[in-house]
Amino acid sequence: MSAGMAQPGEIAPVTADRRGHAVFFYGHDDELADSLGSYLGEALESGAGVVLAATAAHRAGCERRMAAAGADVAAAAASGAYAALDASALMHSFLAGGFDQLIGDALRRATAAGRPAVVYGEVVALLWEAGLVSAVLELESRWNELGRSYPFSLVCGYPVQHAPAAAAGAVCRLHSSVIGPVIASPGAGPQAVRGFLVARGAPRAARHFVAGALRQWGGPWAAGPLAVDVAIVATELASNAVLHARSDFTVTVARRPGAIRIAVRDGGPLGAPLAVAAGHGLDLVSAVAARWGARPLAAEGKLVWAELAAPGG
Repeated sequence: MSAGMAQPGEIAPVTADRRGHAVFFYGHDDELADSLGSYLGEALESGAGVVLAATAAHRAGCERRMAAAGADVAAAAASGAYAALDASALMHSFLAGGFDQLIGDALRRATAAGRPAVVYGEVVALLWEAGLVSAVLELESRWNELGRSYPFSLVCGYPVQHAPAAAAGAVCRLHSSVIGPVIASPGAGPQAVRGFLVARGAPRAARHFVAGALRQWGGPWAAGPLAVDVAIVATELASNAVLHARSDFTVTVARRPGAIRIAVRDGGPLGAPLAVAAGHGLDLVSAVAARWGARPLAAEGKLVWAELAAPGG
C-alpha cells in the first residue's frame, strides 16, 4: 500500500461502480460543494448517471464544481444522465406520499441503458432540521429499499451543526459508511475533522484542509518545516485512501502535547501489514513521522495515523 506525492491529475477518475449508502457530515457549504462537485463531476465523466437532490444554493455550488471537474452538465441533463431535484419539494412530496414516483422517474433516467448512478440527497437533513426524526429514519430506510431496485450508490448529506446527535447511532446504522465527524465537538480541544468523497482532487483538498487547520492554530504550527511535513503526511495517507482503498475517507488533525497527529479513516480493509516501498507513500510518512501505524475498525475499514514531533501545548 503505497503512493507517491500524487497530484490530482495523476489519479485516474473514480468510476461509479460501487453500491452503498453513505452518510456525509460536512462543516460548511463550500466544503460540501468542493467535495461533492468533484465526486459527481467525475461520475459523469466516467459515464455514470447522477441525481442531485439538494437545495437551490447547494445545487448551484455543486454544479459549478462539476463543470470545473470537466463535466458537461447541460449535455448530461439533456440526455437524462443528470437530474437536479429540489430537496425542499422532495421533502414535501415524501410527507405527502409522492416521493417514490418523483425519485423513481429520476433514477430510471439516470440508470437507463445499464448505467450505474450516484445519488446525493439532503432531504433527510431538512426533515431533521424540521424536527421530524421518525421521518428521517423512515426515509433512510426507504432509500435502502430503492437500492435493491436500481443500480445506484447514495450519499446522504447532513450539516454537522444539525447532525442527529441524539439518534446518531440509529442514523449511522442505516448507512454502509460514515464520512466526516458525526457531531460537532467544539470542546474537544485543538483538532479538526473533515470528510472527503472519493475523487481525484481529494488528496489535494485534504492537504489544504490540514494546512488551514495549522494556520488557524497559529504559532509554531502555522508554517515552516513542520507544516510541510504535516502536508506530506496528509497527502500520502489521503492518496492511499483514494488509490488503494478506492474509498471515501475522513481526516482528523489534532494538536497534542509535543505532537501533531494526522489520522485517515477509510473503508478499505487493512489486510496484510502495510508495505513501505522506498521513496514512495508510507516511506515518506515513516521518514518524517515520529511514529505511525494502522488498525482495523470495529465495523469495517481501517484507520491509518501518524504523529509528528511538534512544540508542546
